[in-house]
Amino acid sequence: KGAIMARIDNTIVMQCDRCGKTGWYTSEEDPAGMKDWWNTRRLNAQNEFENHLLCANCFGEWTNKMKDFDNAMDSWMQNGGKQNG
Repeated sequence: KGAIMARIDNTIVMQCDRCGKTGWYTSEEDPAGMKDWWNTRRLNAQNEFENHLLCANCFGEWTNKMKDFDNAMDSWMQNGGKQNG
């Protein structure tokens, strides 16, 4: 027989858009566990916003990636169109 899934009312399910990690929270719980989830927003190369829900681990990696992008952008802007080399 197939597995039976129990019904849980008033539940919030969080799933990371990157790794697929899932967290289940009921309305009766202290939302402390939900602090480990981050809604992110970034502007892509097509000048469109992308929104993603990330778990704490993926958010840490995303933050480092965004810092790399920030540093590359700062360097590009400071170069001001000057030719390299």
